Amino acid sequence: MRLILMSWFFCGGLFSGSLLQAQAPVNFNVSLAKDRFTAADTIKFTARLDDSVYTRKAITLNVWIEDVHRSCRWRLRYPMLNGNSQGTIILPQGISDDYYAFHFSVQPGFFDLSGLFPSKYEQDSVGYTFVVDRVTDFTGLAAVHHQAQFRLGRLLFQGSGYFTFYNPAKPTPFLNNIGLVTPLDSFYTAVADTTLLMPVGNASKGVVAEEYKFSMNEFKSSGGTLVNETEMLPRNAKAEKLEKEYVRSPVFASRNSYLFSGEAFNYLSDGILLVTLDRLIPGIAIAANNEGIPVITWNGSPTALYLDEIPADIATLAKVPVKELILIKAFRPPFFTPLGGGPGGAIAFYSRKGSATYRSTEGRYWVTGYTPPLFQLPSRY
Repeated sequence: MRLILMSWFFCGGLFSGSLLQAQAPVNFNVSLAKDRFTAADTIKFTARLDDSVYTRKAITLNVWIEDVHRSCRWRLRYPMLNGNSQGTIILPQGISDDYYAFHFSVQPGFFDLSGLFPSKYEQDSVGYTFVVDRVTDFTGLAAVHHQAQFRLGRLLFQGSGYFTFYNPAKPTPFLNNIGLVTPLDSFYTAVADTTLLMPVGNASKGVVAEEYKFSMNEFKSSGGTLVNETEMLPRNAKAEKLEKEYVRSPVFASRNSYLFSGEAFNYLSDGILLVTLDRLIPGIAIAANNEGIPVITWNGSPTALYLDEIPADIATLAKVPVKELILIKAFRPPFFTPLGGGPGGAIAFYSRKGSATYRSTEGRYWVTGYTPPLFQLPSRY
């Protein structure tokens, strides 16, 4: 995917249907095309900010979604041009009947990136390459100021990509000692926001929905583009070596996790691995639901599952031969990514084949940009 031009977002016309509207300060309006949704339904929204100060500037719309029981959560963001933004979100097929909060907030500025060298850097510039979907989007040089800081400026791209940095006088190896900052995540400031409480399926508005209040602090502290972890759990040396080779996104680089090499499970028959995890990880429980399908929870909350860093369900994972799994990472609760997560932690499975073209090397800095105009929410159930 090439770097997205600013015109990519505005396709289609105004949405029809009965509109549910919410008004917030600074003349901020959000409209949804319906007032009730079902599983796999399509949510179309429009947002407009009528403010002479901000509508002439590059601004960003955050769309943060969670159920009122706070068992699942998604974080999306879209560019706002001339004060307008719109998008289409497809709900997961297996989403639970419940009330869901859709929180819309506006931040000044587009996605941009700044860096800082922790120690003295001899050159007056640093080279960089940006790759999205395994395609090099651009390369260049950024001026390094006397405080050992540099700034890349505004970026407008969909999905995730990674930067590599190098010393122009010595292009290899890549630099891996740079501290990166994205103001949209690191210095969150909203100029306008509003929350819509919407039913999905046959949800009835019970006490939990009536008393629900959106918590900005929870969302602000639940992860972002760049992830910093301070807590570590004991880990196996061989598994750590595999982690460096296969883990490619900073979201999955957290050391607050249990780590297992795949060969430790080679003695198991295919399809049995999932039901043994509760013996290895404290707090994990596995039980069948009313349809006889195994459900994994951690401390009582649903656990997110991934295969090669892509959301997966138990049925998909059960089909992967045990001997094809090279690494398993279990992230202690809570675990949130820019696109979702929940209070029940997460388990990431890495396959030999699936990760072959994504070998992680030292010096890759992964970042997450804007949500595509049409986006399928990953399932967390």
